[in-house]
Amino acid sequence: MNFGNLPAEKCSSESAKVVIIPVLYGDPAVEEGRTSRGPDAILNASGSLRFYDVDTGSDVSEVGIHTAEPIIENDGVKAVETVHKTVLQHLKKKKFCVTLGGDHIVSLGAIRAHFNKFTNLTVVHFDAYPDMRPAHTRELTDHGCLMTRVREMGSFIQIGIRSLNPEESSESIQDRIFYADRIHENKAWLHEMLNKLTSDVYLSIDLHAFDPSLMPAVDTPQAGGLVWYQFMEILNQISDKSSLAGCDICSLSPIPGFNAPEHVAARLVYEIIKTKFFR
Repeated sequence: MNFGNLPAEKCSSESAKVVIIPVLYGDPAVEEGRTSRGPDAILNASGSLRFYDVDTGSDVSEVGIHTAEPIIENDGVKAVETVHKTVLQHLKKKKFCVTLGGDHIVSLGAIRAHFNKFTNLTVVHFDAYPDMRPAHTRELTDHGCLMTRVREMGSFIQIGIRSLNPEESSESIQDRIFYADRIHENKAWLHEMLNKLTSDVYLSIDLHAFDPSLMPAVDTPQAGGLVWYQFMEILNQISDKSSLAGCDICSLSPIPGFNAPEHVAARLVYEIIKTKFFR
């Protein structure tokens, strides 16, 4: 299924400005890799989206949204390599890439491709966890050190963090982290965050960033996360300051018989596309 179940003229690979890249890789050590089912669940839910935007009077689907063939890998290293190669190919064609995981480690390939393409890029990482464990003690496929590796590539900030361990605390760069409890109902932090952005921004969204009341379908939900309109305000502020270069949305772990979370994730994709092209 293509994203939004759009007619052929709105999802052509040649004319579409947006490419959705599903990556069906889930860490087998976590819930038997259930996050590998996340991209298909999001695509299925996207069929119920309505693409008219009241604020701008636009049909968001007019930008063209192509859904690429899914990347199916059982090996984490190969998944990262394939994502990197695939995203870079689309970037060279001037597409806006939305990568759907899967385990959050697939973001590493997409982020690396964007650093290859953009010379003045900041990664904005939304998550409950900093993923800043020491890289030298971890396998490439451990998303617990994802942002440790991203730090080696270039600029980044983290938003919504609220759970970490001592080794992550020692690795983390504190002035790059905006903790969930410190931004709740406090907008003063936004100015500080925006001042850290470069001209281009890549959004890496682990769905753990959201409060479980909104997004319970993750493997380890953490109370106190972001809520919908709070995230939308952050997204709009980032878009006003910098150009959105690309994004990934990862870690949906579908709950059998309960499909609300995948509809939330599909709407999130829609909102990011709308913000990129119609704000």
